[in-house]
Parts: sequence; structure tokens; C-alpha cells
Amino acid sequence: MYEEKKKKVLNKKESNNRFFTFKEEIKNNTLYPELLSNINWYDLIKKLTILLLSIIIIIFTISRINKYNQKKAFSYENLTLLKNSLYDYYKNQPLPKNNGDSISLTLEQMEKLEIVKEIKEKNELCDPLNSYTILTKTSTNEYKLKIHLICPYSNNTLEEKINFNI
Repeated sequence: MYEEKKKKVLNKKESNNRFFTFKEEIKNNTLYPELLSNINWYDLIKKLTILLLSIIIIIFTISRINKYNQKKAFSYENLTLLKNSLYDYYKNQPLPKNNGDSISLTLEQMEKLEIVKEIKEKNELCDPLNSYTILTKTSTNEYKLKIHLICPYSNNTLEEKINFNI
């Protein structure tokens, strides 16, 4: 019986000692190096690099898409402005009579005729000599309007069918 009590007391001391040694390991930072040494640093760095590169690619792609959409929206506004102005102008002008006949105007001529004012893209003028429009008769009361606009940052073409009921 005495030996059993002695074993219990020794076991209790050992368990207390284990607890205290664990606390000491934490204080002395001897436990953390074991944890850190079990990490595969090569794989961790490789995964973090892949994650970082993925984030950079996503940010770059989103910024390029936004720039492209802004550019397209601005060009579309200019083309729509030209189309509406030309439609109003051609309502009051003699139109081509035969199928295949055309009328063409440069941007410079349109500015002189006061169809449109200066057309700018990002505060720079679009090319007045090389930008043009062509109105071609395709069938009775039906015409094809082609607008080609050359600006410093973009070249755009719009083709649209227009009906003039005379």
C-alpha cells in the first residue's frame, strides 16, 4: 500500500514537472522552433508567390478592361454625335437619286458646313482631313451611312442603314 501511494505521488510530481517544463519551453522559445522547423518553407514561398502573381494579373486585367471600356464609350459618343448630326443635315439636303450613288464629306467639310463642331478625344482634335462620312443609296428610300473617324487614340468606323421617307 505504501508503494502504491508512493507511485501516485511520483506520478503527480511527473505530471506537474511536465506542465512546468512545457511552460518553460514556451518561455524559452524552444517549442516554437520545433513548430517552425516542421514547415516546408519552399512550398509556402512557392504558394505565396503564385498567389501574389495571380492578384497582380487580376488587377492588371481589370484595369485594362476599364481603360478599353472608357475608350470605346468615348468613341461611341463621338460616332453617335456625328450620326445624329448627319441625319439631321441630310433630311434637308438633296440625296443621291440612283442606287449606288454616294455623297461624301470630310470632317473638315462638316465643320465648315456647321454640321458638327470640333470633335475631340481626350482634349485632342480628331483628324479633320482623313475622317470622313459616305452616304450611299442602296434601294428606294434606304441609304447606308458609313462614318470613319480617326482620332489620336482610336480609329473607329460605324456603318448603319438609314431610311429617309420622302
